[in-house]
Amino acid sequence: MRHDIIGHLQNLKDQGKSAATLARTLSSIRTFHHFLVHDGVSDNDPSHHIETPKKARNLPGILSSADVEALLNITGKKPLDIRNKAMLELMYATGLRVSELTALNVADLHLTMGFFALLRKGCERENYPNWRFGHRCRGSILATITLQINQEK
Repeated sequence: MRHDIIGHLQNLKDQGKSAATLARTLSSIRTFHHFLVHDGVSDNDPSHHIETPKKARNLPGILSSADVEALLNITGKKPLDIRNKAMLELMYATGLRVSELTALNVADLHLTMGFFALLRKGCERENYPNWRFGHRCRGSILATITLQINQEK
């Protein structure tokens, strides 16, 4: 019975079915056999130790130089425009993830001393010197912090 299941999955793979389709099919077979064992119709589950096909993981697309320039040249006088520009500049200059950027606190920014501290993945604290993102971005960061503080009140 186990060989039949593996053969069926191989047949689907030979037909060009995706790994996600194979995983869903195997999940259905497992659920069916679990039901049979639970109701006493069968005393073993031949699908139990069959490895689930791994889904393909595609890398995210990258921005062209022109796209990056267009994003960094966004203009606006509204507080949200200034905040958004500061966030983009900071992410671009430092390589921050969005989750790391949104987790930044005012207490993490030491602009007068020339760096900001960030708790990275894996609970690692990392310091980023301000010279990496320049004077213009520092002003935007201060505007962003002010906006966030005002919104929290």
